[in-house]
Amino acid sequence: GMPRPFRGCYSSCSLRVQLLVVHVAITAALVQREPQAVIEALWSHKGWWPEKATVVLEQHTTGLLSWIHHGFPAMSSYLPAPGNWNVFWDQTFHCNSHSGHHGPLTLSQALLILSMIFLLVSTLGLILERSCHQESGKVPWSPRVERMCLVFSVFGGCLAYGCGRISDAMVIIGFAYCGHRTFLAIAACIMVVGQVFAAVEYAHQGKAPNDKTRRFLAGILQARVFIDARESWKQQRVTDSFARQKFVDAIGESGSLAIFAVYVIFYLDLRYHPWLILSVLKSVISLACGIMVWLEFSLSQQLSEENVDQDKFSIRWHHRCMWLCYLSSDFALRLLTLGLFLSSHQLRPYNAAAVAAVLVAYLLAIALQLRNYEKEGKETEAWQVGNDLWIHVKRKVVAQRVVDALMLTWLVHVLPADLRLAPRHAAESRQLFALHPKLRAKIMHVLIPTRAADFLLLGGAAMYVHFDAWQCISLLGMFVATHVMLGQVLMLRGPSVNRSPTLVGLPNEVVSAILKDSEANGGSACQH
Repeated sequence: GMPRPFRGCYSSCSLRVQLLVVHVAITAALVQREPQAVIEALWSHKGWWPEKATVVLEQHTTGLLSWIHHGFPAMSSYLPAPGNWNVFWDQTFHCNSHSGHHGPLTLSQALLILSMIFLLVSTLGLILERSCHQESGKVPWSPRVERMCLVFSVFGGCLAYGCGRISDAMVIIGFAYCGHRTFLAIAACIMVVGQVFAAVEYAHQGKAPNDKTRRFLAGILQARVFIDARESWKQQRVTDSFARQKFVDAIGESGSLAIFAVYVIFYLDLRYHPWLILSVLKSVISLACGIMVWLEFSLSQQLSEENVDQDKFSIRWHHRCMWLCYLSSDFALRLLTLGLFLSSHQLRPYNAAAVAAVLVAYLLAIALQLRNYEKEGKETEAWQVGNDLWIHVKRKVVAQRVVDALMLTWLVHVLPADLRLAPRHAAESRQLFALHPKLRAKIMHVLIPTRAADFLLLGGAAMYVHFDAWQCISLLGMFVATHVMLGQVLMLRGPSVNRSPTLVGLPNEVVSAILKDSEANGGSACQH
């Protein structure tokens, strides 16, 4: 029998002994750099002291289901022992698929959850836009919501920028710690080129040489975003420089870094790498925010030039929400399908050629639609401008570039969310990366099914050679969510303003005949 004084502490003492043995097993596994283990202590108790203790270490990658079943490990298991910081760094940086701390979510699971959240927000925005725009064209509580959007854009943008820089720095440090010199050089090159490009672009906004130098240094030292945010808050609107900073950062760094990070995650099987996952999520949201801010700024600039009353049309908070949700989900699906396809070892001889073929298909589809658009613009019509006066009129279209359309469709399909007016001249088209609404519609009719087939083929091929249940669920869920949001952004109402190219002056006799005939016919000057 057991002595009475020890009966009360039997359960607590036994629990402490079990925890001690489990802690020793965890420490041994970490010191030897074994895979993260799911530890089950099986005790058989007989009398006062357990006769045996069996610790089963199951080689299992900790995932979402494992965390749900087994619970969160104690924080003490992640802290290094005194004088043994290698354990801490091994837990922080994933040098291979069996090292480091495995969180509850993989990259595909995190992207799927993000897409579902965006789908909910986008649906809510569309419902409010439809219900509140029936009669008055105004949204309730608009001033308050607009101010909240400004707060999130300014202060949230600064916070997201700082967190993104920390995650990028941790990725660089992790590559250096693990000895991945090639990946370290590529990541550092992408970041340096992106920062230099953004700093040079910011310096060009200055006038004097001293001002340009100051702007360049501010961009290199990561101070531009805070300077632009302060100016935006003072003016209570998103300034031109703040909008361009987001757009340039999205194009020059976020997109390229996200593609590289996803490739590294699947190539090295680092799906649980926390810093790489945070870097990808940061890049996805940063790219979507940059494009959203640029669409808003360029459309507002066009509306101000046309003197459009804000009561007729203005960019509301639901436009921003739906744009952000759709662009983020579309870019995330592009990253997931492209990363899975390129990192597949079974497809290694052919995957790069297949991606190049898909890119060529995009290019040919855009070029064909652009050719048809320009061909329609060169048709000649006969116009009667007087009783016995006819002139031959050739329609004029603004020259559009294939590269602009490719930039707006390859990584992220921006055209469904683009509500901007037609550019008046080629310079405006190049500066704003804007296409004519008719050309946008022609390209979308071809590229929406082409892009859907692109996602299905790349993702399906990756799942065919190496099937994974979570990856497949993520691909299908994100595919459905993205295309539902695509339909939602297509339902947004745009400004009803017809913008024509810059007119060429007519001969004086033709102008006088048009004016004379217009006065005689009550404003109906021309017939054709």
